[in-house]
Amino acid sequence: MSFQINNPQNIAIIDLWTDANRGDNALQVGLVKMLRDTYPNASLTGIFRFGYNEIDMAQNEITDTVAHLDTHYGGLRRTSYAGARANRNKLYRKLHSLWSFIELFLFIALYKARLRFMVPERLKSVMQSLEQADLVVWKGKNFRQYNGFGGIQRQLTLTIAGIIADLFSERVICVNASFWPINDKIQSAIIRRSFKNCRKVTVRDNSSITNYAALTHQKPDYCLDLSFYDVYDRLQKNPVRRDGEYDLALTITAWGTEAQKQSYVDFLAKALAPVIDKNPNAKIAIVPQVVRKAEDSSAQIEQLIEKIGAQYFEILEDIDTIDDLLASYAKAGLLIGTRMHSCVFAASVGTPFLAIAYDEGPKWEILHDLAPSQCVVNYSQLHQHNPATFINHAQLKDFDLATLAKRAGDNVAL
Repeated sequence: MSFQINNPQNIAIIDLWTDANRGDNALQVGLVKMLRDTYPNASLTGIFRFGYNEIDMAQNEITDTVAHLDTHYGGLRRTSYAGARANRNKLYRKLHSLWSFIELFLFIALYKARLRFMVPERLKSVMQSLEQADLVVWKGKNFRQYNGFGGIQRQLTLTIAGIIADLFSERVICVNASFWPINDKIQSAIIRRSFKNCRKVTVRDNSSITNYAALTHQKPDYCLDLSFYDVYDRLQKNPVRRDGEYDLALTITAWGTEAQKQSYVDFLAKALAPVIDKNPNAKIAIVPQVVRKAEDSSAQIEQLIEKIGAQYFEILEDIDTIDDLLASYAKAGLLIGTRMHSCVFAASVGTPFLAIAYDEGPKWEILHDLAPSQCVVNYSQLHQHNPATFINHAQLKDFDLATLAKRAGDNVAL
């Protein structure tokens, strides 16, 4: 169900996230750049997942995205993603989250009833920006099923931006989403409601076409991941040169059970052993693709270094921007990446990769445009692969980054 908007003057972009995850950073900056190119006269307002109560604490995590916007606000509900609240116990966080939904709908009711003097000023500003927008662009997420009663709460957290946008605007599109198979009836109903009135939905992998259609009985548009738009733009402005400073680069992720984490570290150690046997002076870079404290993988890095030997490793610490990341990947002969976007970045500068998919979602299919399918293995199935021959699979397809960027640019083609 596509539609036409002629020359929108005010565009609100909702559900923006942290730049500390450089994948999210690239795709949301790519989205903003794409909107600038498509609607050069429009004013762009960004609304973040960090709530209106803590957006000030999150400023250091959103610097790059904010620099490309005209205005930005925190989200509609109180959150505890940043600051002291994030360190409190799980029960507190669950109760805090539950109350934030109740409070949000109370404030919406007051706003709609014209009792706006009772709505906090910051929250009122967000509501007004949605109400006055000619177009609301919802930056899609990985929509998946969660187990237990907490799954419903988690699903609401993922979809609330779409539900609220629909209450304020009839001109909402959702872009750059991935959809897992979702069988739970309540969670399916929540997702259907959040997308009920979306005028356009774009997905970034083929499996999501099938999964979204199964959920909503509507077919989405297929457009490539928005990060390609940003990476192409950056490399056009600031080309990088491959220089082979490192034999290999790693991006590390902590995921799953303790047994899975240990299996992952053991697999990496065995995969690196032949590299070091072949070159006793091998240099291995550990690249900080995600620098959020909530996604800390320092324990896995320490275990790996202890197994292999500190003399082979260099942990890259002065990587402040995506441009720095691209330049770092260009220095490596190969990347073993446990972050999907780290592989996108590496391939974009001509570095072959092997991806270890830490979850089993369809988003990893994005990498099939860049490398053969055997270059992507699943975290939970590492025991089925031979670490000694793992690196032999690494190769890139012959792809054109400009074409991929153009396919990503179709996300907002109305």
